Amino acid sequence: MLFGDSHAEQLIPPMQQLAAREGWNLRVETRSGCGVFGVSRDALQQDADRCVEWSEQEVRAIESDPTISTVVIVIRSDLVVGEPDPAPILSRLRDAGKQVIVFRDLPTVELFDAQGKRMTGPACLAAQESRDDACSWEAAQDLDWLTAAAHQLDIDVVDLQDLLCPDGTCHMITGDLVVYTDDNHFTGTFAKSLTGWLQRELVPLVK
Repeated sequence: MLFGDSHAEQLIPPMQQLAAREGWNLRVETRSGCGVFGVSRDALQQDADRCVEWSEQEVRAIESDPTISTVVIVIRSDLVVGEPDPAPILSRLRDAGKQVIVFRDLPTVELFDAQGKRMTGPACLAAQESRDDACSWEAAQDLDWLTAAAHQLDIDVVDLQDLLCPDGTCHMITGDLVVYTDDNHFTGTFAKSLTGWLQRELVPLVK
């Protein structure tokens, strides 16, 4: 099962392709703006309450469903209020006999326009008037709270930062593809290109 928010949703096309190759029965449970372990900073109270309810409902459903063997969790960790402790939910899933795999989130674009707003991928490229790695920034060195917790619990991690920032610098262009459509989501074309990468990084982890 693929479980998470819009950062999980963007991986649906390559995950579907991978599932077809591997013979997996892929199921998807996602809700945009709902970070599974906490509430988005941008959420209204009503939406926040619904997110908490949705998350608990889905975790309980996964726990009780014997047909789900593996849960792949992908969320935008930097938008969740505070730094919640994901260990209880991760442990509940694992104690229910599920293999849990966590994705380290893609880095948010750390480039800003003259008004101080984060730049989207297309806007940055247009401003630079170049497609030759015109827009790049230094990768964060610290692990986010979810990845750190996964390591502490000895849960497998697939690292999107390693993909996008292989030399310690994050790139707006990879090969001939624009990576970001805004400041924190992949373009559809780039997302679809990830099937081979997922084959190498994810498949060996799935038991």
